[in-house]
Amino acid sequence: MVDFNFKHVTVCPICGEDLVVIDNFNYITMICPKCHSTVFEELDNTVHVIKNGIIKDGYDASMDIFYKQFIAYSLYAKTLSRREYEEFWNEKKFIGFMGEDILADGIYDYFVDKVKNFKMRQPCIYFKGYEKYLEMSKQETENFKNKYIDKE
Repeated sequence: MVDFNFKHVTVCPICGEDLVVIDNFNYITMICPKCHSTVFEELDNTVHVIKNGIIKDGYDASMDIFYKQFIAYSLYAKTLSRREYEEFWNEKKFIGFMGEDILADGIYDYFVDKVKNFKMRQPCIYFKGYEKYLEMSKQETENFKNKYIDKE
């Protein structure tokens, strides 16, 4: 997880709207709630922007990011007791209210109805050099599966 004090881009370079931080595990992933552009910032301050979230070949990278986060929350929530589940979603709702995460205004409402028809691409290379993060993600997914999924 990226240090909370890491100074990162906060304004969409496309439309000037405040960005919503979706994830900050190995780099900062942000989506604009207005134009839905995707902005990635690496720890070396390299910024990658996907205008309106659409990659050159037409794939919706912003939807891809929302979808993966949505699925991750759903899988994690399945591992919780009823009380933990309620606490988890209350915390996520509060974070969304504060303008962060996939539950933020302009993010959740825009993407949630598209979830059932979305066809996820595996893998999705968001920007040049992303492969190193893809490998980290694969390892984290495997660790998650070993800890939570395979024990069922």
